[in-house]
Amino acid sequence: VAQQYNATMSTNIALNLLSASESVKSLTAVVRSSQNAWKAQEAEMKSAGDAVGAAQAKYDGLGKSIEAQQSKIDALKAKQAELKGNTADVAQQFLKYQQQIDGANKQLASMQAQQDRAKQAMDYQKSGLAGLQQEYTAAARANQAYVTRLEAEGNQQEANKAQMMGYKDSISNLNKQLAAQEKELSRIAAENGKDSSAYKTQQNRVNETATAIANQKQQQDSLLSTIEKSKGKTSEYGVQLSTLKKSFEVTSNAISTHVSRLKAEGKEYEANVAQLKGVSETRRSLTSQYKLQIQQLANLSTAQTRDEEAISKQKISIEKTKASMAELNNQEKSLKASIDEHNSGLVKLQQEYTAAARANQAYVTRLEAEGNQQEANKAKMEGYKSSITNLNEQLSKQSAELDKIASASGKDSDAWRTQKTRVDETATSLAKAKSSMTGLQTEMDKANPSVFNRVKEAISGTNKQAEKTPGLLRKIVEGGLITNAITSGWQRL
Repeated sequence: VAQQYNATMSTNIALNLLSASESVKSLTAVVRSSQNAWKAQEAEMKSAGDAVGAAQAKYDGLGKSIEAQQSKIDALKAKQAELKGNTADVAQQFLKYQQQIDGANKQLASMQAQQDRAKQAMDYQKSGLAGLQQEYTAAARANQAYVTRLEAEGNQQEANKAQMMGYKDSISNLNKQLAAQEKELSRIAAENGKDSSAYKTQQNRVNETATAIANQKQQQDSLLSTIEKSKGKTSEYGVQLSTLKKSFEVTSNAISTHVSRLKAEGKEYEANVAQLKGVSETRRSLTSQYKLQIQQLANLSTAQTRDEEAISKQKISIEKTKASMAELNNQEKSLKASIDEHNSGLVKLQQEYTAAARANQAYVTRLEAEGNQQEANKAKMEGYKSSITNLNEQLSKQSAELDKIASASGKDSDAWRTQKTRVDETATSLAKAKSSMTGLQTEMDKANPSVFNRVKEAISGTNKQAEKTPGLLRKIVEGGLITNAITSGWQRL
């Protein structure tokens, strides 16, 4: 400790006494001394079990080393600037200094990168995550050793109880880790932005912890299935069911928190994927719960003394579980449909359709307000054309999905009927758009008829007059009238 203290003191004194005229060699020695000092302090604190102090020592020490390295660079630049003349020796010395400056800058960048990593490690230690993860690992090892001992002694029932308690403790610890990691994620987002590598790294940790919770839940479900087979008493099933419900609540809360965070970040598709996974997990959990309830009912029904009130309550509980499972099935189908819709490109098409329609309507309204009805009609016509193109693409994708559902689930399935409704709604929107475009075109033709339409209208009137004149006279009259009509039609242009 005394040696480390002296090294630190000598480093501080050297830094204070250095001046621009001192040699680069001395400055390099100061940098090296500074690095040796913090490394020694870090090693000492690690050996004493002070992980937080070791991380802090590394971070602070790197800061001092960076200051010393920057002083070295400044001194090199100052010496380079002092060079005078245009001789070959001066040029050679200038290049020599430049090489030293470039090398020193490279070392400085390396130190700064080390300090960034040291800060992350320091923040990690201070957040309490390191302690939680150490507790998690130690508890898991101790629990596994105890379970192995009980199994070796032939006490499987107690081994199952111990293992179930281990899963419960693990899930509790992981939830605490998840909360701390999400807090750290928010801090990094505020300080470095969501596009930073630090944010992405922390986001991966959050996702990994949420996955670990789900995995613990799956293992717990598997153990519950084993316990279900090994136990036959109603009371024992009641204990299992209670444990399952508690675990179910913990896992559901973790997934719900994860989904809410994704939605808050505007990641609707990722939220749907995460929610689908959660719903599937919940449904599997309820299936296990349902099986336990059925076994309980069987035990109650075959008991020597039938408890009709208990049997009635158990039947009600089973019906509630069945209703929850049906609701989850519907949610699962809806989420799958949303995800499939997103993957097919329909969501993007629908978003483009809505955005384009709003923009076109705003532009048309502006033109009408300015009294420019002709341009407004043209803009509206372009809007109809764009809408029809988009709706045709939507209809094509929806029809393909309808055929896919028909092959997979049949035309009597709810999924097929729902998709058929979507297809019909899009086809209706398409027909309305076409009808509106045709109506608008008619109005535009009346307001500003083309050359052909004007001549055609004049000839039509001539034919009506000619029909009133019989025989050869009619042909003569008709020919003259048509000639006059064409002349008249061109004159009105």
